[in-house]
Amino acid sequence: MAFGRINRNKACRCLSCSVPIDAAMAVREGRGPQPGDVTICIECGHIMAFAHDLTMRILTDKEMLAVAGDRDIIRAQRQIAETKRRK
Repeated sequence: MAFGRINRNKACRCLSCSVPIDAAMAVREGRGPQPGDVTICIECGHIMAFAHDLTMRILTDKEMLAVAGDRDIIRAQRQIAETKRRK
């Protein structure tokens, strides 16, 4: 998995663990976050989406189904968990 550059976004918090989120890294494209893009909290691995104002929102049922078996998301969650185990 090739990661892109870090993009700063509007400061907000993870919907699960409340860690501050003010940046995102593109997994598939080299662009900054757009409304509707899925993201994963680097602290807890929670999957969320960017809202129209680029804060976080919960996934819709349709989005949940779409990302349930997404290999890139699964790989990213595994990498987050492995990094946390090493700390």
